[in-house]
Amino acid sequence: DGRARLADYYATVGRFDDAAGIYQEIVNNKDWSDYTRARYRLGEISLQRGDAAGAKAQIDELLKRNPKDVDALFLRARMRVSAGKLKDAIADLKTVLDAEPRSKLGLYFMADALYRDGQFEQARERAGELERYYQDFHPAKLIQIQIALDSGDADGARHICDDLLKKLQDAAPTGDMTPQLMADVKTNTLMLRGKSSLRLGQTAASRDEALKYVASARADFESARQSAPNSPLPYVSLADAAGAEGKTDEAQQQIEHALSIDRTNFQAITALINLGAATGKLDEVRSRVEQLASEQPANAQLQYLVGEAYRHGGQQQPADPQRAEAALQRAIQLDADYMAAYSALAEIYVGTQQPDRAIEEYKKITERRPDDFIAFRNIGLIEAGRGNHDSAVDYYHRALQIRPDEPVSENNLAMLYVEHDKVNAEEAIRLAQDIVRRFPNEPGFADTLGQVYYKKGLYRDAVEQLQKAVAVAAKGGHDNSLYRWHLGAALAASGDRSAARRELQKCQELYALEQQRPIKPPTPTPIDDVRRTLESL
Repeated sequence: DGRARLADYYATVGRFDDAAGIYQEIVNNKDWSDYTRARYRLGEISLQRGDAAGAKAQIDELLKRNPKDVDALFLRARMRVSAGKLKDAIADLKTVLDAEPRSKLGLYFMADALYRDGQFEQARERAGELERYYQDFHPAKLIQIQIALDSGDADGARHICDDLLKKLQDAAPTGDMTPQLMADVKTNTLMLRGKSSLRLGQTAASRDEALKYVASARADFESARQSAPNSPLPYVSLADAAGAEGKTDEAQQQIEHALSIDRTNFQAITALINLGAATGKLDEVRSRVEQLASEQPANAQLQYLVGEAYRHGGQQQPADPQRAEAALQRAIQLDADYMAAYSALAEIYVGTQQPDRAIEEYKKITERRPDDFIAFRNIGLIEAGRGNHDSAVDYYHRALQIRPDEPVSENNLAMLYVEHDKVNAEEAIRLAQDIVRRFPNEPGFADTLGQVYYKKGLYRDAVEQLQKAVAVAAKGGHDNSLYRWHLGAALAASGDRSAARRELQKCQELYALEQQRPIKPPTPTPIDDVRRTLESL
């Protein structure tokens, strides 16, 4: 017991080599009472170092002795999550929770695995249970941070990270919070804070402010790298930071370092594809990914990545939808539950004007995962795009039944009132107000609320929201003729003729500039209506 305590102490202060040496000594003596715990701790240290084979060896020994060993199942689930084998990890965690429904670690790792697997509603349910039963359990905050990030609240996510890092600084290891898990949580928190900073940098008001956010992100990613030098993920994030600074050579180096640790790492290969598209080196990237896939022909994830490499393109190496489709179909043949492959296929079909086939792919997702609100929402987008407005309303409502705060469905339902009277005014106002309340700095949502007020005849309220939309868009460098047209029309209706003329003239100027660009705005401004309104003033 004394040797085990010394090993635990070494692990707590970061002396993992010393800790591993003592744990190995205990493992070599099967008569010692701490034999099982030592194997578990050795497995954790191996996992933290990126030594999957070493972790697996310890797990196999533990499960050989007891196939229902909860700690071993936790460790195997963590290893499987790291390897991208989410379905297998979820199966392990289900075994744990069937035996111990309120297991603190079981709920945490299950919420994390479900979230990574795209099963967002089930992840939220597990995270909710965790919060109800164990409010002071630090790892649970990671789920909250990820949800905040995904909902667009990068600033809120960053604040939660700050708070969690302070608490971790003062926290001591416990039975549930082993030194390795604490180190893991700290690394993940640093990574998430860095990602939050990068998001904030993308919407910064000035170049200098954006670079400050990127520098902050880089510092967090570097700390995460030092904390977990054998994980590829900090290097991928450092590549993101380098890319945000326009340092493509450094980004390439960071990605190559990640791939030297794990040559089939999903995030690293995805980053490689994105960088290849940005730098005109997609042909080289495609060859690399295809070579990896040929070496592991039964790996659905690698087939999916081949599809992604061909689905994306640039001016020098355009996308190849047919080759992408073939690779994604192979991924599905290998793993019928690979949801991302169905979504990617649907996006190909949307891009090649095959809406029926796209809807068919999304319906395959909803058949397997009835709580996948994104698939329902995307069917709504397709139906709205081809003029099936009643069907679009139905699918948006189905998405909102699963996720009541889903912003795109709320926004688009409100717009269906504005453009086609497909929902009543009261519902449109409620939806648009809710989304603006939650996303106050998103100009598109303020523009929608302004249009809803305009149609309802609430011109002063409309002007207030549309002025906000124009101001936020202009501040972010995204001033456009469409928002100016909406504001000009509302000002004219409210009786402010001089302000209306000013906005409509600005609208015409922006429209002329937009027509000179190679990529036109997705929603064209009705310039003839602008001209007629201006003449009437």
